[in-house]
Amino acid sequence: MKRNLLDRRILLPEQEVEIVRRYTNGESANQIAQSIITKMGNQANTMLIWRILHRHGVVLRKQGIPEEIRCKVVELSATCTIAEVAEKVGIAMSSVSRILEKFPKVKKQTNRGRKRKFTQEQEEAIVKRYLIGDESISAIADTLDVSRITISFILSRHGVKTRLHQHALTPSQEEEVVRRFTEGETGRDLAKHFGIDATSINAIVRRRGGPLRRCGRRRHFESREEWLKQPAIRLRKLLQTAKANAFRIGREFDDELFNVFAANQPTNCACCGVELDYVVYARDDPNSNRSPSLDRCNNLFGYIVGNVYIICLRCNRLKSDASLMELQKILTYVTRHFEISIVK
Repeated sequence: MKRNLLDRRILLPEQEVEIVRRYTNGESANQIAQSIITKMGNQANTMLIWRILHRHGVVLRKQGIPEEIRCKVVELSATCTIAEVAEKVGIAMSSVSRILEKFPKVKKQTNRGRKRKFTQEQEEAIVKRYLIGDESISAIADTLDVSRITISFILSRHGVKTRLHQHALTPSQEEEVVRRFTEGETGRDLAKHFGIDATSINAIVRRRGGPLRRCGRRRHFESREEWLKQPAIRLRKLLQTAKANAFRIGREFDDELFNVFAANQPTNCACCGVELDYVVYARDDPNSNRSPSLDRCNNLFGYIVGNVYIICLRCNRLKSDASLMELQKILTYVTRHFEISIVK
């Protein structure tokens, strides 16, 4: 038995009723979103709250910040970071920034409150290790289990000039890198052997005039377009884009869709039956009409199994975001006037 789509909403009906009650009592959508947890365990966002209020027929208030909140933001900004001010006042960090832009004389705390990974004594020890000259940034980063960027920031903060102009390997070692890379060894294995990163291996091969290889699965294809022609790759790209859009607008996205379309890759449009063309075209190209596209059959629900189909781009453009009633009205209109034009 197919599961009812109403059961696949992100929030429970009791949560939606609570959201309407709290918003009616004066709380902002941002404050409500910070205390709401969805079925998937994620924190709700403001767009989701607005969509629920709209579905329940609640008239949204104007998105203005009261004067007392503005004054409190200016007062707290002298001693707190933007993130701390936003948390204490209950508004977004972008709103705090916009308020402070109107008060250029107010001294703002630029640090967003992120804790540093090392204490002052530990940072001084890192600087000392680097200045001795025996260890590189990558070697120090590997021993401390952090990234090279973290070590570079620490050195920059203490006014230490990095040794970027010096080569990590001797000329004989670089020749050996090029030879072994040309014979088929990967940059990752060579980087591990010589104690440097893979980016340095590629730089050495390029500087020495050696042949560079494509990496990853794309190495078997001549271009990115050829790589994207593969139905499995194209479908995964469509689903990844839809997942990002669903997160942005507060819609549900079921990761099971990746497995469903990986097991059964459609070759024909689910709407008109035309054969799908997985070649990448520009959107204004007439040949793009047969390109695959993701369609939510019922736009009231998210990207869930049973509501998502692969149809051609032309059918998706014609359908757009119309409801079933709107499509029926269009069909009735076209049928009636088409018959009249034939009679004339």
